[in-house]
Amino acid sequence: MKPFSAFYYIKQNKARACTAAIMFALCMMLMMGGNFIMSTMWAFDQSAGKLDQFITAMVLSTDEKRQDWKAFLSEVDADPDLQIFHGSGYGHGSMEYGTALGVTASGNGMVFTVREEMEEAFRIMGIDIDTSKVQDHGLVLSSMYAKGAEGVGVSEGDVVDPSFSSAFDTEYTVDAIYEGNDNIQFYFIPSEVQASGRVYIHGKNMDHEQLKQRLLEIRGDGKIALYTKTAKENFEEFFSIFRIIFYVSILLIGVILSVTISSWFTGHFMKRTYEFGVYRAVGRSRKEVRRKIAAEILIQDLIGIIAGLAIVLLSTFLLNELAFVPKGKYLPYVSDMGILGAVVSNLLAVIPLIFFKSRAMNRADVTEF
Repeated sequence: MKPFSAFYYIKQNKARACTAAIMFALCMMLMMGGNFIMSTMWAFDQSAGKLDQFITAMVLSTDEKRQDWKAFLSEVDADPDLQIFHGSGYGHGSMEYGTALGVTASGNGMVFTVREEMEEAFRIMGIDIDTSKVQDHGLVLSSMYAKGAEGVGVSEGDVVDPSFSSAFDTEYTVDAIYEGNDNIQFYFIPSEVQASGRVYIHGKNMDHEQLKQRLLEIRGDGKIALYTKTAKENFEEFFSIFRIIFYVSILLIGVILSVTISSWFTGHFMKRTYEFGVYRAVGRSRKEVRRKIAAEILIQDLIGIIAGLAIVLLSTFLLNELAFVPKGKYLPYVSDMGILGAVVSNLLAVIPLIFFKSRAMNRADVTEF
């Protein structure tokens, strides 16, 4: 191994290299920060995949004789590519749940009044349960939602009422729990009036946008309310403030880390000024010196990234297994925001470091010592 190589210096100065790697590993902590922020969005995403297969339609009060509503339902029912699922005209809320970030959110509710329609809707959403267990005023929940409901959780067979959650207007029984991570509260209330003015519509072999356009065409100017926004779009509106806060935090923390790491490397390279003066004196070009410094920094950075990633993944695993999953929460191992935080903070630290240290060491003059 040649003395001028980056690997040679790191091998001869393992302690310093390890210290530098630890400082770069701090940048990876922003990955975990981003994952915590995205834990709220992750919980929403689990529900969006199921909810976005339907569009809710409701009659408006201005349609006094429900002529528009009846015509709309008749045309939808006549379309072989559309399926109607009758809901309830009464508002049914959903229990709250917590996220790894500490944010408390409400789940989403769907009400079915016809058993066969409920079974078909579950088939569409990929929910596998024995629906014969679900009786009037019964609830169906995912295993994740059941663990975290109202911060205390519920089990199959539990009876819940307004004293347990403000989402309820009367008593309901948790009749079935399926394996899943969504936060949707399914009600089965066949005793409620079906012609209530609220239905869920599913399009066979259609995506959400195609279903939306089809229903808008059928509705025309009719007095019908169509909730055409995807669940993800609704969630993003709620979530946008968290993104802004995190982006600002990335810049602030990235600058702080950059200054901290740069200060440490300044003292480190000051001790090596004579070394680089000798390199210049024996004919090493500015480009070669710059390449050596960049290689040393990038190798230590890579070691720090690997170590930091290992710490993040191990910490996430332990937090999920010991603290979050048992309470119906989940911290994602990887997220786009977490990756963005780690990359931006790392670049803010590495790029200025290579530029300024290379320039300083290329000015080193052995005759000054």
